[in-house]
Amino acid sequence: MKEVRDPQGGLLLKQGGYLDTVAYLNSVRAFLERENNFLEEQVTDNVTVTHDGVHFKNYLSDRVVYCTGTHQNSLFSWLPIRPLKGEVLLISTDRTDKMIINRGVYVVPHIKGQWRVGATYNFGDLEPTTTTKSREELLARLGLLIHFPFKVIGQQWGLRPTTPDRRPILGQHPENPRVWTMNGMGTKGVSLAPYFADVLIHSMENGGSLNKEVDIERYKSLYWTS
Repeated sequence: MKEVRDPQGGLLLKQGGYLDTVAYLNSVRAFLERENNFLEEQVTDNVTVTHDGVHFKNYLSDRVVYCTGTHQNSLFSWLPIRPLKGEVLLISTDRTDKMIINRGVYVVPHIKGQWRVGATYNFGDLEPTTTTKSREELLARLGLLIHFPFKVIGQQWGLRPTTPDRRPILGQHPENPRVWTMNGMGTKGVSLAPYFADVLIHSMENGGSLNKEVDIERYKSLYWTS
């Protein structure tokens, strides 16, 4: 692709790809709704745990798993989940290439005539809005990577749930074995979440131990107070 600035040479990876998370989540939600396995409710702390199970309204389950990202509930507020803000740009171009360009910034096809450009990393800014600073940063990086014409048509922001050691957090609450968490997927959540969801379910159902690098126990001695 001659419109990419790559004076040192690069690699063409033919077995890569990306996931449209919005389309994916909408599809999963539609599937769960068809199976009557989806309930849209504001849970927050309205869950009661007793000797016979976990109660929420008229529902009873054996266990509950909190996957709340940066919105920690009171049971796991002691965990060191650190929000990391990121911003992306949406650009329009007449390019029709079906490829991902990546060096210092990624450029990913979105829909016909549109590409996504990202992303920034900012621990210090947690304001719920996009910023001129991030826009300029992304445009500067983009200018070092490509030289085909484009127009910025949008900008988005989000918060990633990160941890001090950059590892996810999985496991049981220190005082209640019915309460579990899966969090801290950080910047690689799309690839990490499916794998660790399987790991967590296996541990819950079969009593298997969790890898110490992701086990909640590594933070218990540092942050937990009963």
